[in-house]
Amino acid sequence: MTGDLESKIKISKGVYILEFFLSLETFIDNKNFSNYKLPNGWYYYFGSAQKNLFSRISRHIAKYKRKHWHIDYISSNKNFSINRVYIFENAIKKYECFLTRLFEKKLKLTHILKRFGNGDCENKCLSHMLYSKEQITKESIFNLTNELKKINIIYIEQNNFFHFR
Repeated sequence: MTGDLESKIKISKGVYILEFFLSLETFIDNKNFSNYKLPNGWYYYFGSAQKNLFSRISRHIAKYKRKHWHIDYISSNKNFSINRVYIFENAIKKYECFLTRLFEKKLKLTHILKRFGNGDCENKCLSHMLYSKEQITKESIFNLTNELKKINIIYIEQNNFFHFR
């Protein structure tokens, strides 16, 4: 992690993980996923922005928006709340797939919605959103990604999200 939040806001590109909590079982208001009932628990969405990173994350945090990406149907749902954001500073796009697979294998997370959030994926990932009944500790996430020493990891908690708006 690096210094104050003001310096973090200047980062323009990278890969990110959004940690969501779903309080109640929920159907998603999207024609591609409307038949799926999502169980309550913790969801981890892996995304990337190769420019305007903080604009992208700010958009995901906002509840009210025009729905464009799959994740918009989650982030705008009243039963979902974003708890944490992990940013992998200046990481290239393919790192998004690498992290998804790493979390799936090492932390035993599951793909609830196949083809969710990976429309532009060249690696044929099952999805870019993973599910866990229990929250993954930030220590577990840092330990898992600790070997990636060349990439700075920034962690932001929910009470600091107002800095994005």
